[in-house]
Amino acid sequence: MAFIADIMFNFRTGYVIDDGRDSSSKDDAAIEFDRKRVAWHYGTSWFVLDVVSGIPFALIEIILGEMSGGSSDADTSSGKQLKSLKSLKLLRFLKLGRLLKLQKIMSSLDRDTLDRIEDFINNGRTQSVAICAKLLLLMTFSCHIMGCFWVLVGRYSLEVGEVSWLESDINGPYVMKDTTGGKHVYSIYLAAFYYSLTTMTSIGYGEITPRNDSERLFAVFLEIIGAIIYGRS
Repeated sequence: MAFIADIMFNFRTGYVIDDGRDSSSKDDAAIEFDRKRVAWHYGTSWFVLDVVSGIPFALIEIILGEMSGGSSDADTSSGKQLKSLKSLKLLRFLKLGRLLKLQKIMSSLDRDTLDRIEDFINNGRTQSVAICAKLLLLMTFSCHIMGCFWVLVGRYSLEVGEVSWLESDINGPYVMKDTTGGKHVYSIYLAAFYYSLTTMTSIGYGEITPRNDSERLFAVFLEIIGAIIYGRS
């Protein structure tokens, strides 16, 4: 929704007319507000990149994944759809092109605006909020990565015939195919994220526990990672 709103606003946002003048005279620069010219300017510049960047490829893949089920013909057809859709993931790299848009915006700011931004960043209260946000993002990212590895460890246990945490989960038991798609993938990811968070923070409520040596070894690794993150933050 945010991308759609951004595209709609861009069709109504004026732009600075590039008349070849020196960048130091931005205060006197003319701004175009004509609706047709604004729409044409945006449509021929950033519109295509913004549209491609806003396509929810992951959501489309999830919908197709939930549609796969039932007969073997449906599985085959949906499998082909997923394979063809995965090739479209390369288009996600076009989202990096939005950084060029940010660079253009930053280069258009005058010196006074940049000074105010720098003063705001160096403010003590801003620094405190930034530290808290950094710790929150670091913990969220770490729990996400470690949760994904926790699922992989569970899959490995199932492959070698050992009892896995996936089989003993309160919403389980889960089998191998549940970790790659379907209606249980959200519950598995949430359980893995939850286990990583409680283990790295040394809370450990105990309803999700390692069931073999491989999972215990990974749990020890999680506790070490959590101690390092908190010790250096």
